[in-house]
Amino acid sequence: MTHQEQDLTDRDLWRGVAAGDRLAFAEIFDRHAGAVYGHLLRRMGDHGEAEDLTSAVFLAAWRRRGEVRLDRESVLPWLLGTANHTLANRRRALGRGGPVNAVPTAP
Repeated sequence: MTHQEQDLTDRDLWRGVAAGDRLAFAEIFDRHAGAVYGHLLRRMGDHGEAEDLTSAVFLAAWRRRGEVRLDRESVLPWLLGTANHTLANRRRALGRGGPVNAVPTAP
């Protein structure tokens, strides 16, 4: 991460992400993947599942990057909301015996 990226807010970075900037997305990932993973791990209690769902959350973020409008300076609340939806979808899929690797829709 460059010094300039450290000075950028998530909102600033997300403008780049929305335009397809992979380095900006990598910075968002570096900033927040640990928090998303920890949130999912606390709710699931399984390291492997938490890792899989963390990946699904960031995949959803990349796929929906042009649609997401941040209402705060941080993208973390949106990511955690997406994590909650991803987890709920995973639990529903497991409950009906369906596939567990579907990518969720965001809040």
